[in-house]
Amino acid sequence: MTEQDRLQGPSFESFDAGVTVAVDSFDAGPMAVESFDYEEKNLSSDDDSVVSMLHLGLMVDSAWMYAFGAAARSELRERLQPKVSAKVAVAPAGYQVTERTTAKAVIAATTYSSAKANAAGLGGHDFQVAEAFEALI
Repeated sequence: MTEQDRLQGPSFESFDAGVTVAVDSFDAGPMAVESFDYEEKNLSSDDDSVVSMLHLGLMVDSAWMYAFGAAARSELRERLQPKVSAKVAVAPAGYQVTERTTAKAVIAATTYSSAKANAAGLGGHDFQVAEAFEALI
């Protein structure tokens, strides 16, 4: 079909597509009607204001004790706190050039672009780039 024919033709042409399922060959039988009897019961208290105010009061008291109570001022608390001298750092995952069929690691790389270049240098089609944790060692 030439470019001119495509420009002059309709912008959309309908084609046959999809799947046909033989629904007529299945028989589920007649529908069964059954009444469903159940009971509803509200398990919450009728007077929840007393419980919630008590709970709120306990939360405030607990927060005060944790911040200003004897346990907060104890010298033992300071001694038992873990001493953190080094900050936690997470290294980037890294990449591996792997064989497509076996997922065995061939070359390690620190960036995706360098791993892609290494895979291309090996012949390309038989190798792929994967994150380091995906490769079989």
